[in-house]
Amino acid sequence: MFSLIRYQYRKFIQKPERNVYIFGLQSSGKTSILNEIRGLYGMHVPDTVVPTIGQNFCGIKDRGYEVKLYDLGGQPKFRETWFLYLDIIDLIIYVVDGSDYDKFEESTVMFKKLMQHPSLVHTPVIVCVNKQDKSNCILESEFSKALKFFPYIHERTFAYLGTTAGGEGKHKGTEYLLAWIFDKFKNDEWLPKRLVFKSSGVLEKQLEESKKKKNEMKKKTKNNFEDESTNKERIHQYLKQNSIFRDVENDSFQSSEDWSQDENSDSDDNDGNLLNYSSQNWDESNSELDI
Repeated sequence: MFSLIRYQYRKFIQKPERNVYIFGLQSSGKTSILNEIRGLYGMHVPDTVVPTIGQNFCGIKDRGYEVKLYDLGGQPKFRETWFLYLDIIDLIIYVVDGSDYDKFEESTVMFKKLMQHPSLVHTPVIVCVNKQDKSNCILESEFSKALKFFPYIHERTFAYLGTTAGGEGKHKGTEYLLAWIFDKFKNDEWLPKRLVFKSSGVLEKQLEESKKKKNEMKKKTKNNFEDESTNKERIHQYLKQNSIFRDVENDSFQSSEDWSQDENSDSDDNDGNLLNYSSQNWDESNSELDI
């Protein structure tokens, strides 16, 4: 009930916040698209584009929304960090370099990993087939037919878009991208399913706490393993020093002295049984003779 009231407050009174994350392999053009958005809103745009280490951020206010866009690094060593943010994402922009055919399969694998995550079942996704200004770039319409790598899109709002960060028509592609994004925010029937109503500061704090817990669990597991190994070594040394053997039948431990005593007692008992058996047989034979 409280979540519903908070949702209505955010929708009709407070300016809604939305988190948009830009994913894609390195050199696909993620940062260029983010810079193009910056330029459209009159922000400073760097003269050169360098590979993203960590993340780039851009905040815009438009059409009644406060949108935070994050561009995450696409190098292999940074891709696992993508999955740390999936619970707070409202919309995904996935960028593919349409001119780099060698990376299509690699891009497919990462996209499938994202789409299979349960946190993104209802999250809108737009795939930007970037670098349409290059002569060898595949068209977005042909891109979907060639790859066939979106078997999970029936569960979400989805679209293709050809974009370019240079040449003619670059503003048109970015403007269409923004129009699509704000249209999804306006028609936000999917939002109540997720109910994400937290400020970025709270979310960042939760992420830090989550990382801290994971590190503590790893450390605890490592210490338990070392303690277990140490205990096993101590037990082994103790058994070796005290010549302790295991009695399998009785499921108990016996020392070498107890073992020898048991053997002697067993032999004495056996000798006594043999003597008793002989005397009984002798008596029975004599009784038969008397008859």
